[in-house]
Amino acid sequence: MSLNSLPVYLLEHTPWENASNPIWLSTTFTLHRNLARYNFPAKMSARQIQQTLTELKERLCKNPQLKNPVFLNAEQVLPLEKEFLFEHFFCHEGFQNTLAGQGFAVDESAHFLAGINIQNHLQLHLTDCTGSWEQAWNHLDQIEMAIGTSSDFAFSSKFGYLTSDPDISYGMQRRSDHPPWAICAAAASSGQPEIVMRCISRRSP
Repeated sequence: MSLNSLPVYLLEHTPWENASNPIWLSTTFTLHRNLARYNFPAKMSARQIQQTLTELKERLCKNPQLKNPVFLNAEQVLPLEKEFLFEHFFCHEGFQNTLAGQGFAVDESAHFLAGINIQNHLQLHLTDCTGSWEQAWNHLDQIEMAIGTSSDFAFSSKFGYLTSDPDISYGMQRRSDHPPWAICAAAASSGQPEIVMRCISRRSP
């Protein structure tokens, strides 16, 4: 099965392609945001879901911090392609259940992924494999600020940015991956595909 819906640059470039060692560490920063005038996705009407999708799609596609962004409608993305996005960006949860009214945006950096109307109205992911945490965080912050200039996010002076998951502090998450991704990279560079396939089915805590 081919990955026809995904931009070519996602297939040609990996987040770790500039790593100097076969064993590397990756960090994925994630920001969760919700538009102030709508309920969380699980409580929205079909019309509201489409409205948020249209608004956030436009904000992302016109975002000056993204290089040639591309939007993908979730119902048009094949299950294998959704799995590819999940693995490529080291996301916290998979996208197999995403349907109409939901979507993704990526750009040519092959490090950025946005999810629309999944758990929250907007989930911004940025993956760093060079250890440049401050630079990666600043870039993700700039992407979010560019969206926030035109869209009002739900915010509480007591709780910070409001999300559908109470375990997410201030709408932000950071995840670091060590093994099995370190093992997976070393196996790939040494030509051991059977180890690579075993790595794909495992996740770090």
